[in-house]
Amino acid sequence: MKAKYDKYGAFIGYEKTGKILATIKGDEDSICAMRERLAGAFAQPTEDQVEEWVAELSLIAPKRFDGDGNEMLRLRAYVSRLREYPADVVREALLSRVWRFFPSWAELSDACDELVAHRRAVRVELDRAEEKIRDRELRARALPTEKTVTLTPEESEKRRKATMAHVNGIISSMREKLSAQQVAEQEREDALLAKMKRPPEVK
Repeated sequence: MKAKYDKYGAFIGYEKTGKILATIKGDEDSICAMRERLAGAFAQPTEDQVEEWVAELSLIAPKRFDGDGNEMLRLRAYVSRLREYPADVVREALLSRVWRFFPSWAELSDACDELVAHRRAVRVELDRAEEKIRDRELRARALPTEKTVTLTPEESEKRRKATMAHVNGIISSMREKLSAQQVAEQEREDALLAKMKRPPEVK
């Protein structure tokens, strides 16, 4: 959707920017921020606003007069239904489109649905993206960990043996290193004693 402004720079609504397709990507925070921005695009009109726009349309689009009572009923019916749409959509459908005759509700609802289709598509895709994030979080929580997994007796024994083998390997490696150090130390001591016992050379 693309925002529209009048010649004075005032916001007057949104316009379509292509096919009714929406692709939402991002993490939970970015999707939440997008939903907050989208909420403004669904801001509904007040009752007074809709009454004013319908009254203006009734002055410029010819219609059959059915009496004051029916006129009031028609106004109430249109107002209650139009308030379900975003304010800028209602105003554009009533006053920006050219009507040869005052539109029936079927014609008017079709116009409003067409104008709001893009933002509805974005909202649906946001819902889908949020659902995917929730599914990923639930699957992540459901994955077994070393603390939560339940092992069979055979698996427990196999894990115990593997752990003992790993520990024994570490101990054996430490013993080998210690033994090598002791041998090297003993060889140094023997060499020093042999040197001390050797008679001095006569020059």
